[in-house]
Amino acid sequence: MTTPLKLLGLPILAIAEILKPLDPIELLNLSQTSRKVSRLIFLANTHRWEVSFDKYIIIHTKKYSYNIIITQTAKWMSVMMTKNGNSEAKGWRTLYWKSADWISLVFHIIQVFKCPITKIRTGYSMNFQDFQRVMEFVMARQSEMKLLELTPLELDENVLEGIFKRIKITDTLTIFHKFSPKFCYRNDPKHIYIKHSGWFGLKNLLDCVSNCVSMELSWASLTNRHLNMFLKTWMSGKYPNLHYLKISGEKLNFKGKILGMELPIEEIEDPWVVEDTIGGIIRTCVGSVQIRRPDGVKAYIHMDESGAFPFHVELTFFVWK
Repeated sequence: MTTPLKLLGLPILAIAEILKPLDPIELLNLSQTSRKVSRLIFLANTHRWEVSFDKYIIIHTKKYSYNIIITQTAKWMSVMMTKNGNSEAKGWRTLYWKSADWISLVFHIIQVFKCPITKIRTGYSMNFQDFQRVMEFVMARQSEMKLLELTPLELDENVLEGIFKRIKITDTLTIFHKFSPKFCYRNDPKHIYIKHSGWFGLKNLLDCVSNCVSMELSWASLTNRHLNMFLKTWMSGKYPNLHYLKISGEKLNFKGKILGMELPIEEIEDPWVVEDTIGGIIRTCVGSVQIRRPDGVKAYIHMDESGAFPFHVELTFFVWK
């Protein structure tokens, strides 16, 4: 390949043609030869790529993903190349990095490639201070992300509320952390899973579900009355995007009725079994009862004891698309 010194002496179009065939790791290694070279890397159309973070720093190109294995002390990192949609290794690369601070590598990737961070999963190599540092960097450059997963960290809820106000999660929000009842949430991604959802009340449900495709709430504080109110609103034609809803909690019970049906809601003699892949996850509703809206839209509802949480009642609501 042309040396960095010779590269700088070429016309811009020629530089772009030289850089485009290189993979992300070759470009990152090249970018560290000089500041002038690092400023030219984007000519390889790297702005089309995406970066995500969980236990790896992952650079997603059109065909391949490059999984950078984080090490805390080494001056180099192994990179596993996989074909998109497949976890099997298709090759290995070596990335050289001078600093032991892997977060500075994330910043370098974004600055050099001029591409967005689209997915963050905390809790592997990232504590809350690291997460806050990364999010401040991200929010200065973009207004939305596709996916955010919050594992149990020592979170500062005031800081997190500020983050949710500044950045929109468009596709998937997963929360395993247990928030206080006063936590304020404003966001409406397509897919929501909240393990400890006691703080997520009726107003949150009604605000989020207008755009939501699937939602799963465990340890919920919602009651039968809340569910009845929500389902009656759905029957009136609202929430056209909703495909799947599962709610379980100790405050749900078998007293009274929901949509005029005696509780528990379960078809034993001739049960409906419905299944679909929603948001990349296979969702199933077994032993359900079919209901139909006045406009003809069908849904399947099941409400019985939770198989996952003792003393919890679980509602599964599956809209047939």
